[in-house]
Amino acid sequence: MDTTFNTATNASNGISTPATADMFAQNGVAIPCGTRVLRMAKAFERMGVSRSTGYAIIKSDPTFPKKVQLSARTVGVIEHQLDAWIASRVA
Repeated sequence: MDTTFNTATNASNGISTPATADMFAQNGVAIPCGTRVLRMAKAFERMGVSRSTGYAIIKSDPTFPKKVQLSARTVGVIEHQLDAWIASRVA
């Protein structure tokens, strides 16, 4: 599953409203609205590697895109950064 940051849910009433970049900046996340975030399984699928190989690459390659915390137990990577990283590896 990938995530697009285009709505935010108000914690007090549970209503989704259009998100702004400021809302994510307040939470320590500097992701512009409309940016797609791929969860790690989809990122590894796009890279064409297994889960264990993917995490080995993340650990050993400092140029791999930084992970984005989506929830307490969920992380992902920004889609366009992953695509750029893959392109740099091919070139």
